[in-house]
Amino acid sequence: MSLESSIKDIVSQKLEDGTVERIITEHIEKGIERAVSEIFRDYGSGTKTIRKQIEAVIMPFLERYDYSEYVLKLDDVLTEVLQATTAENRNLLSNFKKLMTPEVPATITITTLFERWMGHVAKHIDTSGLNVSIDDGPGYEDVEVTFEFSEDERRSWSARDTGRLVFECEHDKDMNFEIGLHKWDNSSDWDIESSQMAIADIRSLRNMTEFEVFIMALRQNGTRVVIDKTTGDDSVTPDEEPEATFN
Repeated sequence: MSLESSIKDIVSQKLEDGTVERIITEHIEKGIERAVSEIFRDYGSGTKTIRKQIEAVIMPFLERYDYSEYVLKLDDVLTEVLQATTAENRNLLSNFKKLMTPEVPATITITTLFERWMGHVAKHIDTSGLNVSIDDGPGYEDVEVTFEFSEDERRSWSARDTGRLVFECEHDKDMNFEIGLHKWDNSSDWDIESSQMAIADIRSLRNMTEFEVFIMALRQNGTRVVIDKTTGDDSVTPDEEPEATFN
């Protein structure tokens, strides 16, 4: 018997006893299993479809859910911790509390931000070198402050505009503050840059001012900035009172 005839006989025998059919079936099953595994991998089309359907059901529920009870509990816990903690960490926890339970608007104007910053200046400005006025009781003279919004030149290929909002105090350069902003073609209002006041380490909250935490809360809650004015100036009266002297 030739080799060719032997092969034909073996194949015929395997076809008749179902061996070939079984082998083909096993490979088909393995192929289906691999295909399904690929579909349901982290970024497979099947996983994306399932995730989309789950989000369609769950997200409306999460948006309607009342979290106020948990915010109140968080507020109580943080208050207790604030009362028991050391002075070194009190500012950190206070800032964390403001960040986690913020009262921020959906939109805010540049002039409102300027007024908020002026309150920060009044509280923290260095009064060294300021004259003392006694017209309405002893107090330091007012300091001049300004703000300016400037829009950067957009590159021809970009659909994103960027700008800078700068608050300046000539008397105390440490009070100067800059906020990066951006917006897209289809938007009239501006968003605070995602890198603005980012926390690299939770301990960095310890050294942040209330104004810095406020800007961070605006950014993380998606507050839009309305450009109602591009420049302006005003004067700030320091909160600090001069020490009484007796001649």
